Amino acid sequence: MTVPSVWHVTREYAGIAEAGGVKDVVRGLAEAHARAGSEPVVVLPLYGFIRPETLPSEPVLGFSVSLPDHDRGSEFFEEPVRVRQARLRGVRLLLVDSPRFAALRDVYTYTAEDERENHWKKKGTGHWDSHQVNLLLQRAATMAIPRFFPP
Repeated sequence: MTVPSVWHVTREYAGIAEAGGVKDVVRGLAEAHARAGSEPVVVLPLYGFIRPETLPSEPVLGFSVSLPDHDRGSEFFEEPVRVRQARLRGVRLLLVDSPRFAALRDVYTYTAEDERENHWKKKGTGHWDSHQVNLLLQRAATMAIPRFFPP
């Protein structure tokens, strides 16, 4: 009998992208699923602060995601996405690589460096496009699932 996969779609993962307590919960659950014989998959953004040498990965998918652009009256635009795969302690990590994620220096808030570059991005305040960040992650995950598990 094959144990079905468990998918976690998250903005945080302990040791990779840390902000609050969610990182520990997601990693703990994913690793527990792996120990129980399941094949857990964690989908998370490949943020700009994640260094390739700390988390070696390989490209596995490429597509574009249609998103509303609230700066253009909610017209839709295509955001290019690459999905990279890594394995860590029995967990398959799918890292969603896009220009939007690559530009982020912190999971949820602006950094001092962001503020130095753009005075309206105040350190510690939330990303102005957080809803698009979440939507991009969710859409990328739903597009990746059938490519790994076709009907």
